[in-house]
Amino acid sequence: LRCAVGIFIFGIQTYFLSKAIGYLIRILIFSIDNSFLDKDIFLVFFLGIDIIDWIAFIIVIIFQTLMFSVGINFNKKLINYSAIVVYGGMIIFFLGIFLSDVKLTSQAFAELLDYKNLLDLRKISKVTIFGEISAEGNKNWLLNAKIGASVTQSCVVTMEDVSTRIDENITRHYFADIDKHDENFSSEEELDADAEGIPDEINLLDLTIESISLNLSDFPRKDGIVIDPVLSAPEGIKPLTDDAVKPFAGLASLRDKLKE
Repeated sequence: LRCAVGIFIFGIQTYFLSKAIGYLIRILIFSIDNSFLDKDIFLVFFLGIDIIDWIAFIIVIIFQTLMFSVGINFNKKLINYSAIVVYGGMIIFFLGIFLSDVKLTSQAFAELLDYKNLLDLRKISKVTIFGEISAEGNKNWLLNAKIGASVTQSCVVTMEDVSTRIDENITRHYFADIDKHDENFSSEEELDADAEGIPDEINLLDLTIESISLNLSDFPRKDGIVIDPVLSAPEGIKPLTDDAVKPFAGLASLRDKLKE
C-alpha cells in the first residue's frame, strides 16, 4: 500500500513540476523571439507530448534522480531552504505590487475589507448587538443575542434605494465535545445548525455580518413595483400564461360559462 501511495505521489509531483518547467521554457522562448514557437517542430507530438514538454519531463527525471541519490539529510536541508525562498518570494512579490502604486493598492485593500462591499449594500447603519453568554452545563457555553441593522439595497427593477430594518434573534451553543453532540443526529440534514465547538474567541463582528447577510433580500424591490411577465407566441396564437397551465383553470372557465 505504501508503495502504491509513493508511486502516485511521485507521479503527481513529476507531472506538475514538468508542466511548470515547460511553461517557463515557453515564456523564455517567447520573450526572446515571439514567433519562434510557431515553427512546425513544436506541432509534433509523441505519446501526446510535444518537444518542450519532453525536455521538461527529462529535466525533472534527472533532477529527481539526483535528489534520491544524495540522501535524505541533504533533502531535509533543501526543503528548509526552499520554504525560506518561497516565503521570501511571496513577501517580495507583495511589496512589489504594493509599492508600485501605494495609494491604489491601499484603496483596493480598504474596499476589500469594507463590510458594505462584502454584503453588497449601498448603506448600513444603526448596527446593534445585545445579548449574553452563559455557562451551559459544566463545559459548554450558550450565546443568546439580538442583532439589528438598517440596510439600504438597490431595487432590482428601478435601481432605486430600498431601505430595510433587520432585527434577528440568534442562538449559539458552544460544545466542548462537538463530535459527541453530533452523534445524537442520524444524518447531516438533522445536524444542529446553531451548535459548534468552543472557539478560541467569539467574534461578534463575524456573527453580526453572518446574521445580516442571511436576512438580506436576494431580490429587493420598492413597494408597488411589479415585474410584468414577458409573454411570447407565434402570430395568431394566444400566449400561454401561468394561470392557463393550472390543473383547475379549465374547470374554472367551464364554471363561469355555466353561470352565464
